Amino acid sequence: MLTIPVFYVASMARSGETVFLRTLNSHSKIHVLHNIENKDSTLSLRLFERLKNSSVNEIESQDVEHLSVSSNQILIVKQGVYEARSEFNGVVLVRNPLSIFASLISYDSWKINWSMMNYFFRGSRSGVLRRYKTTRGRLLSWMKNIDEEFGELLNNLDTVELYCAFYNRRMLNLRDLNLPIVRYEDFVIEPEMTLRALMPQLGLKFETEMLTSEKAYSSNQEGHGKNDLSRSVDTSSLHKYRSLDKKLVDRILALTYPTWSAYGYMWDEKTKMMRVSS
Repeated sequence: MLTIPVFYVASMARSGETVFLRTLNSHSKIHVLHNIENKDSTLSLRLFERLKNSSVNEIESQDVEHLSVSSNQILIVKQGVYEARSEFNGVVLVRNPLSIFASLISYDSWKINWSMMNYFFRGSRSGVLRRYKTTRGRLLSWMKNIDEEFGELLNNLDTVELYCAFYNRRMLNLRDLNLPIVRYEDFVIEPEMTLRALMPQLGLKFETEMLTSEKAYSSNQEGHGKNDLSRSVDTSSLHKYRSLDKKLVDRILALTYPTWSAYGYMWDEKTKMMRVSS
């Protein structure tokens, strides 16, 4: 029986997965299962649930015929808010913790009044829990999908502590898997170089069409996570964290230092910018 190789993109939510998956999906020999467009088909979600619970590295071709997966393609599955229980083939997509946090609160449409920042520093634990309950609930749900027992221990943390605990738990574990690592920042700054290095890890050759993957979508077409699928890969998302309050930045950096430093990130205190090692 002919089988299709299965690879997983393991990451933390809000790490730029949608644009990364859209780019991979433009390769003639890659089929991304789900989470590119705003709504996934029932058949795609059904297969995702099956793969989520098994993390198999290949699947019989007859099981994906209904999804128009060709026999010469590989299947890519997003592994964002769950954790595989067995070894898997794939790649780790990582993003610095400040950018993920900025993306998360933007997604949840926080109306931040920075005069209330004392809530982040235990001035009023109940205040921060009420004010940011949407983000908090989302983080708790994700954390319990990754590690239910650990998630139960985090109920008394404030939102920032919870976020940092989740980032550390998710990304440090992925760092230890010895899988290829793609930093989101490298991907948007040097997409061609990043993709040329990655493709052999998936058993494929680089295709130039990957650099214009946005052309497959209509103008302003909204994809998963409120992303504009018609927008080209650019660097505009790199420094949105600079709108965060300094105290909040300092706190996130301190609480997640072991993780971001392990991935080669460096904090430039002079410019107040996150950089990546060469």
